[in-house]
Amino acid sequence: MKRHRISFALAAAAILLLLSTVILIFYDFAARLRYHYHEAAAALLLRAVLLCLLLTALLVLVGFILFLLQKEKTRRLVTERGQFYLLSHFANTCLFELSYETGGLRLSDNLPPGLDLPPEARSLTGAALFRSLLHGEDRPRVEALYRNPPAAGREAALEFRLRHRDGSYVWYECKSIAIHDSHGAPMMLMGRFEDIDARKAREEALIARSTLDDLTGLLNKSAFAMRLEEWRNSPCAKGGGALLMLDLDNFKSINDSCGHATGDNALRLTAQILRETFRGSDVLARAGGDEFLIFMPGAADEALVRRKADEVCRALAARSGDGRGSYRFTCSVGAAFYPRNGRCFADLFQAADAAMYRAKREGKDAYCITDGENGPPPCANDPLPKGPRAQ
Repeated sequence: MKRHRISFALAAAAILLLLSTVILIFYDFAARLRYHYHEAAAALLLRAVLLCLLLTALLVLVGFILFLLQKEKTRRLVTERGQFYLLSHFANTCLFELSYETGGLRLSDNLPPGLDLPPEARSLTGAALFRSLLHGEDRPRVEALYRNPPAAGREAALEFRLRHRDGSYVWYECKSIAIHDSHGAPMMLMGRFEDIDARKAREEALIARSTLDDLTGLLNKSAFAMRLEEWRNSPCAKGGGALLMLDLDNFKSINDSCGHATGDNALRLTAQILRETFRGSDVLARAGGDEFLIFMPGAADEALVRRKADEVCRALAARSGDGRGSYRFTCSVGAAFYPRNGRCFADLFQAADAAMYRAKREGKDAYCITDGENGPPPCANDPLPKGPRAQ
C-alpha cells in the first residue's frame, strides 16, 4: 500500500507541474496577443485556459473516485480478513499473513499451545522467528514457496515440521494463496496451517509395515533392494561396498525339535547380533525364512568384511548356546563386493548366495568370500575351519 501511495503522490505532482507550466505559457501567450490583437484574441485564449482547467478538474475527480474505490476495496479486505480470523477459531485452524513489503508475519491467536513462540510474538512477529522454528530439512521448501508464491487463483500446499517447547518437532500442513498487485507482484501470502502429526504417524506406521519385517524389525528384502539401488545411484557408490548373505544352519531341525516359537526366538537373536556387530551405516534385512542380508557401504577392504563375517559367526554360535536357551545353532555367510562381483542388487545377491552355499557345502559354521569378477567363490583362503567351530 505504501508503494501505491507514493506512486499516486508522484503522479499528482507531475500533473500539477504540467498544469502550472501550461498556465504560464498560456498567460504569456495571452499577454502577447492582447498587445498585438487587442481584446478579442485574448478572450478566446481565456476560454481555452478555462477549458484546460475544466479538463484538469475532471481528471482530479476521476482520480478521487479511483481513490475511494481503492479505499472501499481495502475496507472490504479488512472486513473479510476479520471474518477469516473469526472462522479460524471455530475451525481450530491457525491462520497467517506474510507481507512481502515489510517481511512481517501475522498469526491468529489460536496457535497450537505447544508451539515454541514467545507470548509477545503471537499477534505480530517477524518471518525470521517463524523460520527459526522450522526443521532444518524443511526450510529450503518453505523458503522456495516464499520466493515463488502461487499464481493468482491458485493454492499451494506444503507439509513441514515446527519445533515445540519440549524440543520435539510436530508435522503441520500449510495451504496458502498469494495476493498480487495490479502489476502482478506478490503483496501478501495468506493461508492456514494445522497439526497433522497424528496423520503422519499413521502414514509412517503403514510405510514401516510395508518395509520392515514384523518378527525382527529389520528391513524386508524389497526395501533392502531399494536402499541398495539408492546408494548405487549416489556419489557414495564410488567407494565400493560389500553384500553379505547369512543363512542359519539346520534351521528346520530347530523348528521341528523345539517348536516354531523357539525358531522365532532364534531369528530375533540373529537380528540382535547383527545390530550389535555391524556399523550404524550398514543396511540390515531379513530376506525371508532364515536368510539375512547385510550391505556395508564403503567396505572395499576385504579384511574388514572377513573380520565382520567371523565376528557374527562366533557371536551366533556362542550366544545361542550360552545356557539361556535349549538350542544351539550356527550360520553360514557368503560375501560379494561392489562393483567387482556385480553392479546391481540382483548380481550381488546371486554372487553372495553362491558364496554362502559354498560355505555350507564345505561344512557350515563358516563364511566364504567371492573372488574375481563374477567367478566361483573360493573358500580355500578363508581362515575359518570348516565344520563345527572349536569352543
